[in-house]
Amino acid sequence: MLIILLIPLSLSGQTTEELRVITYNLRSGRGYGEPDSNTAPQRFRLIGQEVKKYQPDILVIQEPGDRAESYDSLVAAMGTSYQAIPIKCPNYEEPKRVGLLIISNRVQVDSTDFCISSSSSRVDDLFNHWGRIVLGFQDVQLVVYGFKLAPRDNYDLRQQQIDALAPYIRSDVAQERFTIVAGDLNHRPFDVEYPRWTSLGLVDSYDSLKYGSGFTKMDELGTDPLQPYRRIDYILLSKNLALFLRDPSRTLGEGLFIPEPSRRRWSLSDHLPVMTTFRFDK
Repeated sequence: MLIILLIPLSLSGQTTEELRVITYNLRSGRGYGEPDSNTAPQRFRLIGQEVKKYQPDILVIQEPGDRAESYDSLVAAMGTSYQAIPIKCPNYEEPKRVGLLIISNRVQVDSTDFCISSSSSRVDDLFNHWGRIVLGFQDVQLVVYGFKLAPRDNYDLRQQQIDALAPYIRSDVAQERFTIVAGDLNHRPFDVEYPRWTSLGLVDSYDSLKYGSGFTKMDELGTDPLQPYRRIDYILLSKNLALFLRDPSRTLGEGLFIPEPSRRRWSLSDHLPVMTTFRFDK
């Protein structure tokens, strides 16, 4: 999951620039549903080809696995205008405790900070990955936080994770930085974690009245394992950034992102991507 903070440097002028953000849990490239003949690098290539259709400037990835060659396959499929940045605190010794950020050449990296501070004596055990990245986009500065919260049955750990993240988010919102929390939060909108984000000054970029359920997760707990049945992937925004939304976020329940029972009973992941676009006056 990622938090993206946009700090406006100058929003004067006549032209308009759009920034597109997608968050996607890749399930380590294992795919979902009935097995297919693709290897992991081939699936990552398919993921890159599918995501490329939407031309994101920022692709926030959870569970990318730990194979650098798979990242290379994904980026190569998206084209030479993209680069991958692994998100991993050096203190996290497990190789799979990593996230991934892919940015277009319209976005520049200013600084990184991949470790979180907390009163917990085992803060490195709190997160699969965590990171803070300061980016530049046109005349706007972006601060990107990346993390994935604990699975749905580990409520206590999710609370500790939010406890550790809250001071960072609260500080950024208080300084009126444009903030995005994007990723796999592993809870639903009616669960107790959701109001914790809103209490930090964040709003949901998703418009349930316009786009319906927005379900993002498929698994055997649903009545049909090939159909999404709960929303646990989000793009949350600070209120000042929400003013720059071109459209509410939407779930990409299409193409290879979702199984087609009449043709193929598999998809690229058990999650669906979520996408939103911002529009800034240059």
